[in-house]
Amino acid sequence: MEMKTKVLIRILGTNLGSGLDEIVASKEFDHFDLDQIDACISQMIDFVVSDLVNMKVKGLGLGHDPQISLVLSARDVDIRPSMHLSKSTIAKIASIGASFDFDPYV
Repeated sequence: MEMKTKVLIRILGTNLGSGLDEIVASKEFDHFDLDQIDACISQMIDFVVSDLVNMKVKGLGLGHDPQISLVLSARDVDIRPSMHLSKSTIAKIASIGASFDFDPYV
């Protein structure tokens, strides 16, 4: 049986026209690396914040309830589904008023 790991990081914002949640940034990995996840979340927040003007032109924004979503799916792999974020990444999440959701499926 093939071993399979998938890590999906998403920033969910709001479609300004409909008010519905919409993915404003997304990144996927085929391995679980806590340092890489922390750095990726930090970089994605930096990108979204720097791109807010362009996002609004596209009808997107962070809205009133942005969310950082981390999904870990692992099948037939020995992974301890733990999570650690640096102080700077936690501060960035707080600075955009986002919640953080970690869903491990192992």
